[in-house]
Formats: sequence, structure tokens, C-alpha cells
Amino acid sequence: MATAVKQLGYIGLGASNLDAWERYATEILGLQLCERGPDGTLYLRMDDYHHRISVHPDPSDDLRLLGWEVEDHRALEELARQLTEWGVKVEHGTPAEAAARSVYRLIKFKDPSGIDSEAYYGPLKYNTPFKSPRAIGGFLTGEDYGMGHVVIAVDDLDKSASFYQNALGMRVTDIATPSEHRAKRIGISSHMIFFHCNLRHHSIAFGSGRYTKRLNHFLVQVKDIDDVGATFDLCMDSEVPLVSSIGRHANDLMISFYMKTPSGFGCEFGYGGREVDDRTWKVVMNRVTSLWGHRTINAL
Repeated sequence: MATAVKQLGYIGLGASNLDAWERYATEILGLQLCERGPDGTLYLRMDDYHHRISVHPDPSDDLRLLGWEVEDHRALEELARQLTEWGVKVEHGTPAEAAARSVYRLIKFKDPSGIDSEAYYGPLKYNTPFKSPRAIGGFLTGEDYGMGHVVIAVDDLDKSASFYQNALGMRVTDIATPSEHRAKRIGISSHMIFFHCNLRHHSIAFGSGRYTKRLNHFLVQVKDIDDVGATFDLCMDSEVPLVSSIGRHANDLMISFYMKTPSGFGCEFGYGGREVDDRTWKVVMNRVTSLWGHRTINAL
């Protein structure tokens, strides 16, 4: 059985305006700024991990890296072997690179679309509880969920699907087949595939084609549904561009809305997603994106 990653541990984002990102991340999303790197990188905390999101000075304003957690040293080395056998170039991160990610050990590689990816073990954790700058009830993360999810555009759907299943050991959750009109409007193929590696319905999902950016959106999930409504209102009051109204997705049943980040890609702010039990889960296709809501306000 293939060695599998166990959670999307962290993501790195590129940003041309770090000051705008700091205000957005703390005042709107409710993330905690734990530190700034020497180059100005923002390290954003949402639980007991040192950070779950890093925002780097980068004019691309797009996805910069994905960090996948594994159990221990044996699992990391086995994953490196697995990736190499799949034809992927793997580099072991230096101590300085591991320290920059606040992990004990890591390896570096690229997915089939060239997205910088890492696998690691031994994340640095705080002994003090996470405290949001806002009056919200916290985020759903931890060993069973990871930081959230990302939805990206890939260059080759079949090759990417094979990579995330066979090289990283993830499992297909379900497939979305939006109408031809919607697929054309959002700029992807007629199919999207959702993958999980723990209880979270999906840690990554993708279709082929191209959004305006490689990253369509990332998800942060809160523990209290009232925080979704309060944050929606805060976005309107603060003139944060809204991408969609509040709605409920058909596949993961997440109640959420979408907003535009200072980098132009989206952030889904949600509550109550469905959990996956691999013992009983069946892969299906979904024709509709949402059961209700998620009406477009501003397209990405």
C-alpha cells in the first residue's frame, strides 16, 4: 500500500502587497500574525501550529507552495522513494529550509503542473492557545482535517489525478461535472476531481484549463456557523470584494461564501463540511455545484 500524506499542513502564497494582506488576514479572516520573516513574509497562525499560511513577497500574487504532512521519518523517506519511482525529482530540504517552514525535516518536489510542493514531519507547535484577533470561535484544523483545502487549475487532468493518488497516496472523494456553460465561464475542463487524505471531504481539488491564476481559492473553516454570517457582513461593511453569496455545496455540504483576497484569488469562508469515512465512502459524480446560494456577485 502506498505511503500517504495525512494532511495539507500549510500553504504558501505570493503577494505584491504584504501590508494589505496583513490587514485582511487579521481583521477579516481572523488569523493571528505570529511573526514576519526577514524578507517581510507573513506567518499566519490559525491553531497550535506555528503557521498554516505564509504570505511571501512575490508579484505573481498566486499560489507559491503546498506543504503535505506525513507521520514520521520513515514515512518521509518512503514517500521520497515513492515519488522518485514515479519519476519526480526529490530534494531533501536543508536545515535552514526546514527552519523556515518551522518543521523538523522536509523534502521538496514539483507536482505535474510544476507547483512547488513539500512533504514534512515534526511541525513546530505552540503551547499557548490560538487567539483570534476577532471575536470568532476558532478554525477546524488538527490531525483529522489539516489547514483547509485548495482548488487549483492543472495542466493535465489525468496525469495530475494519477500523481495525487499514486505518488502522494490520496483518495478520490468525488467528481464534479458542471454544465458546459459553467465550465466555460470558470475556465476549466468539464470535470473537477476532489481528493482527500483524512476526514476532510477534500484537501485539494482541480480541473484542467486555467483560472485567472493557478489558485482559484483556499478554504478556511470555522467552528461556529454564526462566524460565517458575521464575516459576510464584515466583508460588506469593510468593502472586501465578495465573489459569491452564502450557499451550501452539493458535494461537501459546506455552508460558505467566497471573497476576493488582496492577491485577486479567492478565499472560501465556511462551516460544517461533510466528513469522509473510507470504510463506507462511495465515489459519485455531482452535476450541480451548490444545493442553494453561492450566487455570483463578482467573478474571480
